[in-house]
Amino acid sequence: MKINHDWEDVPANPLLPANTPEAPSIIRSVIAEFALLDQAARTPAADGDTAHTALHAVVARPATSSQGPWPEYTRMWRQPWLPLYLQWEIKHCATPYQSQDATLKWEFGLGCDGDPEPDRYRYRWKGTDAADGDGDGGRRWNAFGGRAFVTPSTRYVLREQARRLAEHAPPQLARQLRAMREDLEGIDVLSQALDGFHDWLIQQDGAAQAVTDRSILALAGETNHVPDGAEGHGEQRFQPVRAGQFHFIELVIIDRFGRVCSLVQPVDTQPIQFPLVRADSVVPDKDLFPNPPGPQRFVQLPPRLVQPARVRLDTVPLRTDQPPAEATEAVDATQLPGADTPVAGWLLVNHLDQTLLAYGPDGEPLGELRVVRDVQNTRTTAWNALPHAPYTHPEDEDFAAAYPHLAAFARGLLGQDPDALEALAKTIDTALDHILEPSPAEDRSPARLIGRPIALIRTRLNLDLMGEPLTDPSWKRALIPPDEDYPDHRDHPDYRNYPDYRWTVRLGDPDRLSDGFIGYFAADDHDQRTRYHRFHAVDPSGPANAYVTPIEAGTHLTLPARPADRPATHHLTLLACPHTAVHATTDILPIAEVTVDADTTHRALARIRASFRLNPLLAPDRFGPPTAAASVKAQAGLPVSAITDGDPTTSYESTESPTVGPWVRLDLHTERRVEAIDILLGRPDGSHTPAATDLEASTDGEQWTVLHSYTQVTEIHHATEPPLTARFLRLRHTSAATGPCAVREFTVQAEPPDKSLVMPRPAAWHGDWTWAEPIPVDGTATGLPLADWDEHLIYNADQLSHPDAPLPVARSGYLQLQPTASERTRSTPAPAAPTQAPEGTAS
Repeated sequence: MKINHDWEDVPANPLLPANTPEAPSIIRSVIAEFALLDQAARTPAADGDTAHTALHAVVARPATSSQGPWPEYTRMWRQPWLPLYLQWEIKHCATPYQSQDATLKWEFGLGCDGDPEPDRYRYRWKGTDAADGDGDGGRRWNAFGGRAFVTPSTRYVLREQARRLAEHAPPQLARQLRAMREDLEGIDVLSQALDGFHDWLIQQDGAAQAVTDRSILALAGETNHVPDGAEGHGEQRFQPVRAGQFHFIELVIIDRFGRVCSLVQPVDTQPIQFPLVRADSVVPDKDLFPNPPGPQRFVQLPPRLVQPARVRLDTVPLRTDQPPAEATEAVDATQLPGADTPVAGWLLVNHLDQTLLAYGPDGEPLGELRVVRDVQNTRTTAWNALPHAPYTHPEDEDFAAAYPHLAAFARGLLGQDPDALEALAKTIDTALDHILEPSPAEDRSPARLIGRPIALIRTRLNLDLMGEPLTDPSWKRALIPPDEDYPDHRDHPDYRNYPDYRWTVRLGDPDRLSDGFIGYFAADDHDQRTRYHRFHAVDPSGPANAYVTPIEAGTHLTLPARPADRPATHHLTLLACPHTAVHATTDILPIAEVTVDADTTHRALARIRASFRLNPLLAPDRFGPPTAAASVKAQAGLPVSAITDGDPTTSYESTESPTVGPWVRLDLHTERRVEAIDILLGRPDGSHTPAATDLEASTDGEQWTVLHSYTQVTEIHHATEPPLTARFLRLRHTSAATGPCAVREFTVQAEPPDKSLVMPRPAAWHGDWTWAEPIPVDGTATGLPLADWDEHLIYNADQLSHPDAPLPVARSGYLQLQPTASERTRSTPAPAAPTQAPEGTAS
């Protein structure tokens, strides 16, 4: 073999280990070749290349640098670099979350100019109250080290996250996520957390694993960590709330062959000069001390609960909910409308009328809030009950008992200036412009013609700890009750182990299109009843007022973290789009979200009737109620008109006994399609009934057709199949009676119905239009009996003359769009719309 410029032979007697028995000749030949290769490997290259040896030149040109057969594919072997674990040591300086007097040293909110994450809500250190000591910069530094295996977990985590997000992302974004997932297949990244750091902060030895003995399981709880008493170390490091900064003083990577890659060693200025690559989220907000050397080495750890915890934002069914703070007395929540749903009511901004419509949990109409002028010409906010509303006014006790939270919401607005209602409506509009519904085609509610209905959702917000709060396990604290700031011993002396630190929870994210949050109503503090005097909005709009206030960083919504079986609960009423989720951000725990069940939403929205107030409206009734007549004179106080008044307790009664031929007749004013006839005969006790009768119909009052014959009956219920066309209906006696006869009711179901208002009919693509107007009562103040509503279907106006039609009347009422018949609510009955216009009319 040619080593540099000289040829070297294979040694005849290669050096063998001492006391080696006589080796076979083939083994001695192999060892001789290895000895020659080793000599070439230890000889530097002739050209002075320190990275290569003479053996590299032989392998590169075997034909000219060696004699004898040369195996194919032979290359210089290089020991692979296979990182196995990370060995590290840091110095940590605590920056407490709050001071001894409960002053917060970390501020939750958005960043300012120069902040690496200006648009993210997170905790930022104010730069005060770092732990004092005799270390660098006059700070107290505690050293901690450990060892952790490095793994390719980053690649797998990112790939699975990309796959999960692509399943629900829009098509274009999904393609990008799938492409990114393919790119992640080739990344060669090893990573690992600083294992054991949190255990060290709470003085537990994570390396010493032990199974909890059953005899103390109920007392100590399930754990596999052994307390570290830290006696004699002089360290004050118990920090159940982690917050501080650290820097590496040693960082070494060790591979499977025991080789070492030293990144930082605690010698000279290496820790100061270490060029650490940091994410924006861990760049310090402030320096620990003025002009620190090597500021690039410091890593900031924002506040975190070391103990496992969670954010719980859950909906609350009304049957298990508590009444608002404005409630005067407790009610049986299980009997409330919509008791099994968390929706306290529905709101709909009506831009045409400049009103805010309110509906119950099941979509039943309740009322509207509008700005009016009173008798002094002063603008004020007023409540008007919608047609067929079950209650008159939110101030009434029966209204507040049935809809406690919706009543409290309405009373809160009625007690404000009119600017509050305008600001709330504008805030709702602004928020809905930035909320993207996941499946808008699924909502086919006619109310969408006015706007997007939003829900008042009852929720509860908790920060739950897993198990009891942590305590200092050091020997000096073992027999002394805890007296750190961490337990709450001020407001709850019996619960001194409860954490006292309060954490900010910010609801909603205006930059997230999939967040349906608009604002919320809250209590003054946790475990208190919700108040409706102020609305906290994620993006306030409209005129300035004291009612709608911005959430901003959400610092007015704070909670302590408590054990899950004894939580501190904020009772909230959210105003949100029912089709999207509401998110809760704390920066100390993963983001939580809450949604309303889709079936609950669709059932309620399908029953909501959009209402438009119109006045004055000049329009006539096409027909009106049927006119009753009788061939036998009525007794005094028992007129024939009683048979059409809808009251079965009143009746017509003849003055004499009818013979064969007398009749009672209804005039429907025009030919109509009769579908059913209902007659109540005789007195309620069964007396004064006819002996025998025929039910007859006629189009002209001259030619009659017998529909059915009856003998000694008290009730007649006749359905015509198919419907017949008639103007006159009569019940004629076919046998002489033994005394006067009575008729209590004579009703007809016909198309078009009795009350059809003549006006240009709106398009019926999304439902049936009706007109509802109140039956006049004495006064409109609160506390008066609920007004009855007279409801008319709309009969399309035509260009023909109708000299027998009633005169137009100036009306005030509501134009209503009702869903299909199968989706109507029980509280809003209305006759079916005409399926075919009468002859001679436009359709």
